[in-house]
Amino acid sequence: MSQFSHVDADARPAMVDVSGKTASVRRAVAETRVRLPSAVAAELRRAGYDTAKGPVLHTAIVAGTMAAKRTHDLIPFCHPLGIEKCSIDITEQGDDLVIRCTVGVTHKTGVEMEALTGASIAALTVYDMCKALSHDIVIGELRLVEKSGGKSDYHAVAPLAGLILAGGRSKRMAKDKAALSYAGETQLERAHRLLESVVPQVFVSVRRDQTGDPTRRPYRLIVDETDDAGPAAGIVAALRAHPGHAFLVVAVDLPFLSAQTLATLIAARDPARTATAYLSAHDGLPEPLCAIWEPAAGEELAASIARGALCPRKFLRQTAAKLVPLASASDLDNINTPDEYADALRRLGDGARP
Repeated sequence: MSQFSHVDADARPAMVDVSGKTASVRRAVAETRVRLPSAVAAELRRAGYDTAKGPVLHTAIVAGTMAAKRTHDLIPFCHPLGIEKCSIDITEQGDDLVIRCTVGVTHKTGVEMEALTGASIAALTVYDMCKALSHDIVIGELRLVEKSGGKSDYHAVAPLAGLILAGGRSKRMAKDKAALSYAGETQLERAHRLLESVVPQVFVSVRRDQTGDPTRRPYRLIVDETDDAGPAAGIVAALRAHPGHAFLVVAVDLPFLSAQTLATLIAARDPARTATAYLSAHDGLPEPLCAIWEPAAGEELAASIARGALCPRKFLRQTAAKLVPLASASDLDNINTPDEYADALRRLGDGARP
């Protein structure tokens, strides 16, 4: 690990001396997310993001740009820089606003702090412009996405979210599998609880006709963009709705899944691969419905759907996925029929919470 650079030989705070360095082209990208309550997001969209205080997004962009230019006035040991580029992009992702600040300069020191400051002040401005509508607005996940120039480049590992595939039609079960109950807890509730224990945010994948369903409605939903394309449609919709995120994807009908199984998969994750998936203990093939799908998989999988190739398992066999042995064969057993549901209830026993 590198030593702290803002301390001199006598352990006193000090600005880094860059006088001996050579100027080079530096670039940094930072990102943050503003989570809006659904009612607030709907009202802002209806109003074109224009409030009594003025245009929300335009004001945030101006504020973030001003802050990036004045970072040295806010952070004690930042060098004053004549930055040559500062752009702030704000995009909608569901009810969230994702703010990305890109800063460039030709100088002896980098612009990471300028990018982070620009993104954070833009987010705070959104909050200020909209707080009359709600104080439940949340700002989170401020991070450096990438930097170039200087001693080394940096590219962040995509943050990991959870996705529960709950859009199936359950034809063989003849019941909604998401609503099946184990010890008073539905399969969807249980899957959400498990994912929440290992990732910071969890979404539920649904078809268009399921958005008003009472079992699914309480959760953060991602709606399939393509009808009748199966689980692949849900994975593509999530990767498109949240670009730059990877997703830990699980099927809703896995009653024997455990938090330990999920944690083991996360520990084995290789962000450089298209996906990280378990190998089925039954047939040795990839398990796409308990797998981590990286951002790079999105467009490849979408192209596969467009060709009519809808099977995510075949996709993983043909792409650069990392495959991980499954410790317990039953962990990913799923439930497709009433007889399998009855057997799962028997195996789990009353009150079991695996």
